[in-house]
Amino acid sequence: MMLLWGILVLFTTGQFVNGADTNQTVVKPEICQTCDCNVKEKILNCANQNLFKLFDAKDWDTVISANKSASLANVDFDSNGIEIVTQFPNIDIRTLTFRHNKIRKIESRAFFNLKLLEKLDLSENKLTHDALSRQVFEGHYMAQELEPLINLKWLSLANNDLHTLDPDLFDHLPNLETLLLCHNQFMIMDSNSAGAISSIPKLKVLDLSFMELRKIPESTLHGPRELKVLNLTGNLFTEIPDDIRYARNLVELVLDDIPIEHIGGNYSRFPRLPKLETLSLSFMSRLKTVEEGAFENLPALRHFSCRSNTHLNSIHPHAFANPDVELQPHVEWPPIQSFILYNNNLSTIGEKLFERWDEIEEIDIRFNPWKCACENQWMVDKLVPMIKEKSKKNPSMYEDVKCDHPVEMRGRSFTDMNLKHVGMRCDDYYGRRPERDGPILVGIFIGLMIGIPVTMAALFVYRRGCFGIFGYRPSPADYGRAFYKRTELREDLHI
Repeated sequence: MMLLWGILVLFTTGQFVNGADTNQTVVKPEICQTCDCNVKEKILNCANQNLFKLFDAKDWDTVISANKSASLANVDFDSNGIEIVTQFPNIDIRTLTFRHNKIRKIESRAFFNLKLLEKLDLSENKLTHDALSRQVFEGHYMAQELEPLINLKWLSLANNDLHTLDPDLFDHLPNLETLLLCHNQFMIMDSNSAGAISSIPKLKVLDLSFMELRKIPESTLHGPRELKVLNLTGNLFTEIPDDIRYARNLVELVLDDIPIEHIGGNYSRFPRLPKLETLSLSFMSRLKTVEEGAFENLPALRHFSCRSNTHLNSIHPHAFANPDVELQPHVEWPPIQSFILYNNNLSTIGEKLFERWDEIEEIDIRFNPWKCACENQWMVDKLVPMIKEKSKKNPSMYEDVKCDHPVEMRGRSFTDMNLKHVGMRCDDYYGRRPERDGPILVGIFIGLMIGIPVTMAALFVYRRGCFGIFGYRPSPADYGRAFYKRTELREDLHI
């Protein structure tokens, strides 16, 4: 700290401060000529400086030599053109980032001397399997023991060109808690990669999103017994990965943007995850139905997000219910506190989906094509008033719950119908709506009222032989018949 403060004073005054010649100017070290040396925040910011290589050891020495205890909380090399990560000197760096460079090689023991390093970001580079070996993260060896990078807890290898991992890659990172591998096109999680992940004993957060995976090998999640958060967004699963059952301590699971069509019922359903509290099933363009028992094995579920699934048209009333086999007909529901059904294709949801809707703190059912019929009357009478009471600071939460069909009800707000005590009609046995019959019946009645008199008048005129007045013209034959007299039988026989 004293070193960095001295450098700052020198840069601002242009003089020595050690009692020597105060008239001599001091030249900035190259690092601080190129980068922003923030003494107060202990930050070395080299982002967007058009760097193509890291500083040499002698450049770092100009910063270190004056005070061996100098430390930097954050060193940032983001958005440069660096291709090779060379070995760092013995300096106390806690956060080191290389986002958005062109790194294709990392020297062995590159971070060997960074004993206090806690966070390392190597995302958005050109790293391949060949660039990442166990020697990259190697720590110090002593005569009788290994000194790994024990403080490194957060590592991002996202957005690189990785297709597999060395099985020993993380051997020197025993305390790693967060690993981001997202946006690497693995397509297949091979045994080496599964072994590498499984070897991280204290892993708590794992991001495998957008890796084009179709399945997860059983061994992948068997090792990290403390895993809390798993992100599988954007992969190619066609059913719920059964191998997540090994993540028994999982608290949050994200399954957004995957091509599953049905969950529960006779289709795949979630395995038992006794501690799972947060589940996200959003942006699933193929999801159509959530069937019975889909979430029955998630007894601790508190936050459920299911939004922007454009083909989701049905959620079974017993999707969340967990029937007690021993105490039938006793049924248990998870302690849901946040229930998000925003922007799907749902026309109705069952009142028995949860036992106590009033205990849910956040409910968002906006922008669904709700059917305004008697089966949704409970939503008008009970659910929307609950939402209104819980969302006083956000009126959109209840004002944007509207009828979509039938057409004569389209656009009507559930809140407005509740205030006006509107009762909605039911479809008949064949799915027809009685209120639509009114105009038809009126039309038939008017037709009869007009048609009957007209028909009777026409018959009357016809019987009276008065059609001639409407333009009938007799033919010559009609005149001949007028003078014709039929002879009697006697005359024909000349009797």
